[in-house]
Amino acid sequence: MKISVVIPAYNAEKTIAGGIRSCQMQSAKALEIIVVLDACTDGTANLLQCDFPEVHLIELKENKGPSFARNTGLNAAKGDWVAFLDADDEWHPDKLKILSACLAHQPEIKAIIHPFTLTNQSVSYDLPEKSLKRPRFLSLLLKNQAQGSCICLKRKAGFEFDESFRYCEDHELALRLAWQGGLYYLPSALTKLGRAQLAPGGLSGNNWAMRKGELKMYARLWRLSILWLPLIPFLLLFSLLKHLLR
Repeated sequence: MKISVVIPAYNAEKTIAGGIRSCQMQSAKALEIIVVLDACTDGTANLLQCDFPEVHLIELKENKGPSFARNTGLNAAKGDWVAFLDADDEWHPDKLKILSACLAHQPEIKAIIHPFTLTNQSVSYDLPEKSLKRPRFLSLLLKNQAQGSCICLKRKAGFEFDESFRYCEDHELALRLAWQGGLYYLPSALTKLGRAQLAPGGLSGNNWAMRKGELKMYARLWRLSILWLPLIPFLLLFSLLKHLLR
């Protein structure tokens, strides 16, 4: 089971080293680590060239957002699977070992998502391949369970991130995967986030932009099935109420 790692990065000079080291220290080695620089203006490229020359570096001349950067890495990858990691997050050292065991037992999987933690990952996991389950679509619809550093996607599954989304792109992808039945949930927190979601400083820290991404996602739900049309106004109201009450 060959797994490539794709890390989209924008001005990540201060954080990316920890994420790359968490990939290099995996108990089951990745086939390759691809970093896609989304038109960085800081010293991220120099840092990678000096300290991590073995990393496959792709530099974009124009900033096009995380979806485009992830898709660029996905299309350049050579592995059977692609695991995504944001530039300010880190992985549990057994993540790829656990994912490989899960994927070997259930070939029908197109993608795996899992939860994250904000604490030091000092715990160890048994291989939980039997604990995989398909998430309930309604539950996934109301709450994003697919943070970007917690997604592993089959390279030839025919799915990519929607490049019109700069926010909530992970949630939107998970909904499409879940609707077609290829998404599985692994209840093990195998990623440590560098900061809480919606915290200042990260891409998700722009609360209103995140909310607009969710509204856009709900508004396009009819593309999965015309049957969702009557529920879209209620979902839009639900999203706006969440924003007002936060």
